[in-house]
Amino acid sequence: MEPLILYGGTFNPIHLGHMGICAKVHEKFPTGTILLMPTARPPHKTDREVISGEHRLAMCRIAARPFPYLQVDRYELDQGGKSYTIDTLLHLRELFPQRPIYLLIGTDMFLTFRQWRRWQEIGKLAVLVVASRQRDDRGDLLETQRDLAGDGIRSLLLDNEVQEISSTQIRRTLARERTCSQLPDGVLEYILEHGLYTGDSPAWDREALRRIVRDMVDPQRYRHTLGVERQAERLALKFGENPEKAAVCGILHDICKNMPPERMLQLITDDGIMTENRSVAADEKECAPKTGSDIPFSRQPQLLHSYAGAAYLRLEMGISDPDILNAVRYHTTGRGGMSKLEKIVYLADLTSEDRDYPDVDQVRKLTWSSLEEGMKYSLQYIVGRLAREGGFLCRDTVEAYNEACGYPRASNGGA
Repeated sequence: MEPLILYGGTFNPIHLGHMGICAKVHEKFPTGTILLMPTARPPHKTDREVISGEHRLAMCRIAARPFPYLQVDRYELDQGGKSYTIDTLLHLRELFPQRPIYLLIGTDMFLTFRQWRRWQEIGKLAVLVVASRQRDDRGDLLETQRDLAGDGIRSLLLDNEVQEISSTQIRRTLARERTCSQLPDGVLEYILEHGLYTGDSPAWDREALRRIVRDMVDPQRYRHTLGVERQAERLALKFGENPEKAAVCGILHDICKNMPPERMLQLITDDGIMTENRSVAADEKECAPKTGSDIPFSRQPQLLHSYAGAAYLRLEMGISDPDILNAVRYHTTGRGGMSKLEKIVYLADLTSEDRDYPDVDQVRKLTWSSLEEGMKYSLQYIVGRLAREGGFLCRDTVEAYNEACGYPRASNGGA
């Protein structure tokens, strides 16, 4: 059977060092297929410079295009969260029960192999193929190979030419010079086109963003998404905000709406967002919140998708613009001190053409006249409804309500 060689990594970005190793593996296994598999979130890395998985995947595909023995696989990106090799190998063994599987790793990973999650099981599923990463590491590799063989771990050491290429240094070079000679053909052009690593603000490909969202939400939610995109752009044009950025927020605001709750909670946890949302009871008489208490997201599941959406944009799509992240995060709750863009996205969500709740026409009329009047009326409507129903209010909504209505902010954050 033809061998299958798994080559996982961050590929941030893929470079000629990676490609040289693949060429050497192809010499060793000329009938084999090398799977280039970008990780979702490497468990051993916390580097904030890791860009979105979709961009890393695209660069791998560009680099692999001239080489028939290379195949790019998005399995770990689709799984989301932290990527563990054992999970990927079990998946491959299920797909290819008869093919011999090899795992291609570098010096540092080989020398620390016993620290890997379920390393003994990995050794049963795959033979390790080790590429040298430093010119003087051969002695350490041979010693580790002997030690691991005593545990039943099979390994092969490649006789590869060491190219001491650093992804970190490549990113720094790109930021400083906007060019780099250590990238495969086509990858530099992609990086510059999308403003990656250079500090540039890329032009947004709205059609590409729509495709991403369309694949993640149900048809009804997608129709709502398009309505919010149009309304946010119109409001931005009227009130002097960036219409392109507002439209992008409209496309992305509900990206996690149909995601399983446990996945949303994992995103929120991974992003360091609080896992409990501060909330307060509403006073039924005045529709103004008076006392505060903390309740978990399980009591307010409708808030999950906005917090998770901001986390997903940052962690999985590499979007770091705080204006966009905040507009998505607070489009459901609002908050005190909202920016103009945040108000536009909040109100576009409430006044898009598909909305048909009571008073929506009044909210649309007031919003078109004044963002402040639209915020005040909509927050009064929402707070009043929740007060009548005995519901709970997120503290951010309370602060947005108090600000819109002109109530002084109390020292404890409530009304």
